[in-house]
Amino acid sequence: MSSFVHHRLFALGAFGLLGIALGSGACSSDPDGNGDKDFSGRNVSSGGYQANDQCPVNPPSALPGTRSASSSCTSYMDCAPSCCACASSSASYLAAACIDGVCADKADTCYVGKKPTYCPADSDPGPSPKDGGTSGKDVNPPPSGGTLCVDGTSGSCIGTGFDWTGSQCCVKNVSQCVDGTSGSCVGTGYKWTGKQCCIEKDAVCTAGTSGSCIGTGYMWTGSQCCVQNVSQCVDGTSGSCIGTGYKWTGSQCCIEKDAICTSGTSGSCIGTNFMWTGSQCCVQNVSQCVDGTSGSCTGTGKYWTGTKCCI
Repeated sequence: MSSFVHHRLFALGAFGLLGIALGSGACSSDPDGNGDKDFSGRNVSSGGYQANDQCPVNPPSALPGTRSASSSCTSYMDCAPSCCACASSSASYLAAACIDGVCADKADTCYVGKKPTYCPADSDPGPSPKDGGTSGKDVNPPPSGGTLCVDGTSGSCIGTGFDWTGSQCCVKNVSQCVDGTSGSCVGTGYKWTGKQCCIEKDAVCTAGTSGSCIGTGYMWTGSQCCVQNVSQCVDGTSGSCIGTGYKWTGSQCCIEKDAICTSGTSGSCIGTNFMWTGSQCCVQNVSQCVDGTSGSCTGTGKYWTGTKCCI
C-alpha cells in the first residue's frame, strides 16, 4: 500500500484496541530525539503511524502493544505506542519500539519509529538503517530488520537464519512471529520456530480461516491470517468486505485505505470517504470520531456514520 508506505492516517479507529494509552509531548530535548545514542548493531524492531499529520486518537490494529518501557518484548508489537512530536512543526506521529528485547523509552521509541514523511520540516528526518531504525513501510519492519527471539524448540530452530539459545529461537530477517502450526508455516517467506510462525513480509496478522486467507497478499500461518498492504483489520462480514480496497480473512475485514473505523450503520456509511465493513464504518480523511447527532454532524469536514460524528 503505497497508502501503507506513507500512512497519513493509519488509524484502527474506535476499534478500541486493548486500551492502549498514548504518550504525549516531544520525544526529547536533543535535536534528533535519540539521546545521542548509536543504534547500529543493535536489535531494533519499530513501527510508526500518523493520521492527518497527528497521532491517531485510537491506535491502529498493527500497534496493539500494551507493555511499558523496560518490559521484555520480542517485537515492537508487544510495546505500548507513544505519541511523538515533530521538532519543527505541530505534527506528531505514533511509534512503538522494541530494542534488544526491551520496550524502549519514549525518546528512543520516537527516534527509531520516525519516518521522513511524518516530520518533513525537521532537519533530521529520522534514523537511517545504520542507526538501527526501520525504513520504508510504516508499522511493520522490513525484512532487513532485526532478529526476533521467541518461543521455539531446538529441533525446529535450525538452519540458516535460526539461532537456538537453549531457551528461545532467534530468527533473523522476519517482520513478526505469531501463533501458527508447523504444517502451514512452510515455504518461502515463512520460518517455523517449533512454536511460533515467523513471516518475512510486512503484514497485519489477525484472526481468519484457512479457506479465506488465500491468494495474493495473504499468508496463512495455521492460526492467523497475515494480510499485506492493508492499514488495519476490524470486525466485518464477508458480504460487505468485498471489492477494491477490502480483504476478507474469514473473520476480519482488512482495508487498504487509511481510515478511522468506528461504530455506524450501513445506511449512513456510504459515499466518498466511507468504507462499510459489515460491522464498522471506516472514514477517511478525519482525525477523530466522537458522539454526536445526524442533524448537527453536517457540512464540510463532518461525516456521520450513523452513530458517530467524524471530523
